[in-house]
Amino acid sequence: MANYAEQLAYWYLRLNGFFLVENYVYHRVPSDGNRTINADADLLAIRPPYYYEEIPHLEHDEHGRDVLLRVPLDSAEWLSEYDHRWLGVICEVKGSEQVRVSDIQNAFTPSRIRVALNRMGLIPDVENVIEHFSRHERFDSPTTTIIKLVFSPVVFQGNWVTITLSDADSFIIHRMTSTQNYLAKSGSRYFFPSELIQYMIFSAGKRREGS
Repeated sequence: MANYAEQLAYWYLRLNGFFLVENYVYHRVPSDGNRTINADADLLAIRPPYYYEEIPHLEHDEHGRDVLLRVPLDSAEWLSEYDHRWLGVICEVKGSEQVRVSDIQNAFTPSRIRVALNRMGLIPDVENVIEHFSRHERFDSPTTTIIKLVFSPVVFQGNWVTITLSDADSFIIHRMTSTQNYLAKSGSRYFFPSELIQYMIFSAGKRREGS
């Protein structure tokens, strides 16, 4: 079962239009010396270039008739840079503030990057990109961007993009508490396969009642 930090990261990405693979297994990747180990990527995610999502909701027109309106959902602001591009994410999630930077670096070793890039299948020449990722947080081709992404309680400096768990939580809560979204989701919260999200929708209703 995913811990709370991994669930926040998963739902933040899913609500921003990503298709995800959880706990993708790396088989026998090199470790210290001549050892090989089994490991995993917390999340691999792909966001299509023309992602669009909307929440239909009912309103009354001037004649009192029900009208179904369709309201587009806003993504996190940082994603606007990647509109009309394929976006791939290799994601590491840390739930503790007491994390060694080397632990994050180990999630993005060349051998793991190679497996992740091949699994996502977004670029044809993986070998030429692996060395690039040892020095940079992202790779750009004419149609595609791939980034190394870390979710963590605080920002750990390194050549990766960071989203704090607080920011992920705030985005999800905002998505659940806006009027149209809440009215649509409150009646369908049990369709979401996550107790965390079901509870966050329930809590959104409590916040609205208290406002």
